[in-house]
Amino acid sequence: MAFVEAVQTMDELKAVPKLVKGPCLLNVVRGGKTPDVDFPTAQEMGYKLAILPSLLIVAASDVYSATLRAVRETNAPPSSAGSAPVSERFRRMGSDEWSALATKFRDPAQSPAA
Repeated sequence: MAFVEAVQTMDELKAVPKLVKGPCLLNVVRGGKTPDVDFPTAQEMGYKLAILPSLLIVAASDVYSATLRAVRETNAPPSSAGSAPVSERFRRMGSDEWSALATKFRDPAQSPAA
């Protein structure tokens, strides 16, 4: 599979799958050199797979910046109204699995050495 990134025009984007003998993977980097293209259009061009390696990092970074800007401007933390409880936010980040591991290795009867 050919890893395609940093093509800079729609013409280049269309040309690559026609020139490659085999499937093409399109690396979609927000703000990168490759023009924005939706998945159906990329598929019509001949791309078999698209990846979004920085999608969540960029989205999170944008939200972090906006939140910190609001705190600086209002001199107050954001309201908790409508937010998920702390336990739910921790659960989404894997706290159940981490707690199970901590318990496993804290209890000598369950540790691998026992």
